[in-house]
Amino acid sequence: MSLILTLPLSNITRANIYKGSKGLYYYIEDDNACEDDKLFPVYYDIHFPLQWALNEKIVDTYHGEIVTGPPHCDNCKDYGYYNGVFIGYCLNCAEVFDYTRGNGMTNIGPGIELDETMVAFDLTDYKKENSMWNTYLKNINLDDIGDQKLYEDHEMYKDLPYLIKTKKEEEENSSNYDDQFPNEIEDYEDEYYEDECDEEERKYETLKDRYA
Repeated sequence: MSLILTLPLSNITRANIYKGSKGLYYYIEDDNACEDDKLFPVYYDIHFPLQWALNEKIVDTYHGEIVTGPPHCDNCKDYGYYNGVFIGYCLNCAEVFDYTRGNGMTNIGPGIELDETMVAFDLTDYKKENSMWNTYLKNINLDDIGDQKLYEDHEMYKDLPYLIKTKKEEEENSSNYDDQFPNEIEDYEDEYYEDECDEEERKYETLKDRYA
């Protein structure tokens, strides 16, 4: 990938536009972003509206607050990417926006948005005119989206933010438990999970070295 243009958005943010092996995409750089956000940048296809990327939504749910979009939503990370760049919201986030930002990406395969043929899904609020293929991606070919290297990195590292967050929460909970019950010792270790975390930690350190 190669940087071709930088657009200032504020005193601390800018949109960096890149040319990839398939097409153009952008990254919103924020001087105040935390280390993990810088290690796991979200690259958006050039056709994805910049104002949407800058204006995500916070929603109160039964499970607590959620924030839409790929910096925060694991479903968007899993289903909303194509060739390493973000092209569309997951089904849940699309519903939050009343489908004004597309009908939502499915888990059927990469680049596949909900349509009227998918009878296994709830099509109550489905409208063909809201499709990203009829709005911001109209007349755009999937072959002209993304970057091969970004695709490889995304597939390798996309689960890391979630695993790191989960591990931090478990360590915090474990510390709180030890403070409450100092005389109780938990001896059981889940060997499979421990090996999996070790592997993800190695990926994380590799990524940190790359951007150091």
